[in-house]
Amino acid sequence: MNETVEAYQKTGTDMFEGEYKLGTENTMTITKRNYVLVDYENTQAIEPEKLTGLPVKLVIFVGKNQTSIPVELVKRLCQCQCAMDIYESAGVGKNALDFQVAFYAGRVFEKEPEACIHIVSHDKGFDPLVEHIRKQKRCCSRVDSFQVLPFLNQAMGTKNKVDFKAFTQTQLVDIAVQRLIRMTANARPRKHKTLLSSLRAQFSKQLPDCDIQGIVDVLVKSGYVIIGEKESISYKLQA
Repeated sequence: MNETVEAYQKTGTDMFEGEYKLGTENTMTITKRNYVLVDYENTQAIEPEKLTGLPVKLVIFVGKNQTSIPVELVKRLCQCQCAMDIYESAGVGKNALDFQVAFYAGRVFEKEPEACIHIVSHDKGFDPLVEHIRKQKRCCSRVDSFQVLPFLNQAMGTKNKVDFKAFTQTQLVDIAVQRLIRMTANARPRKHKTLLSSLRAQFSKQLPDCDIQGIVDVLVKSGYVIIGEKESISYKLQA
């Protein structure tokens, strides 16, 4: 497996900032690094083409007993125009790879506290780790597939309609937090009512009011949003 990893490992630019263009209809400013950590033992549904051209680092964690990667996937990975690394588990055992993913995430936040980490895995055992990281006011999520990566919906052109009703509340909160982080302080909603309206618009008015309020409740509980007197809003989005 080491030879396979070495042969097909591809690393791009270590840092990014500023503006990048998405076709002719959409321009988006990225101010934070996004890392996509794939638990390849748990899911082999990797879609590197969704990351092509985006300032994202793809990191694939392969189990010790996974001695090969399909040639078709290797070709697609080589065509992905993004930074990429592949790591093999150091040993065999229950949760061995999970601990390696957690260690990698910790190292990323040690060097880049403003980064956003997304773990692609069906393993809900990562959820306590994600919750702990979020309580530290870091940007982190676990998703079941590439299709629901929080930053990807923002990179879709206007012709691609996103069905937000299919997203979990945790995923919707992640999307909301990333948008608030990217906004300037003066642009963020300053009233509870205004925040609700902003979220309705962000999710294309697809969600009922109770779901929108639920997102706000989680933002408050997580410490990202503070509701003061007369329903004024303040934010604590950075440590």
